[in-house]
Amino acid sequence: MGFKTLLIILISVLVTVLLMQNGGTVPIKVVFVGFTISKIGLMGAMLLLGFVAGWLVCKQATSIETPKSGYQNIPLEINNSYDADQEYISMEPKKGLSDEDREYIN
Repeated sequence: MGFKTLLIILISVLVTVLLMQNGGTVPIKVVFVGFTISKIGLMGAMLLLGFVAGWLVCKQATSIETPKSGYQNIPLEINNSYDADQEYISMEPKKGLSDEDREYIN
């Protein structure tokens, strides 16, 4: 089993234990209407609502396509290599001091 499967099983077991230990009733008042509902029903409904909301958000985020055309012709400075850049990037040690370094030392 993969990590994701084990995580889902663990969360399911914890949620089941949590729901089974809270079997009392809770008074609910919505605008002018009041009623009582069991904690199991309320927590299960909120859990289900959270899963549905997460699924909808995830589905919406994956369905948005990013445009793939138009990126090839963008002139980027990183595509142009300069000699100074190659000298900086190279791992070869310099053999002497530059004029700027000599001026700084004096």
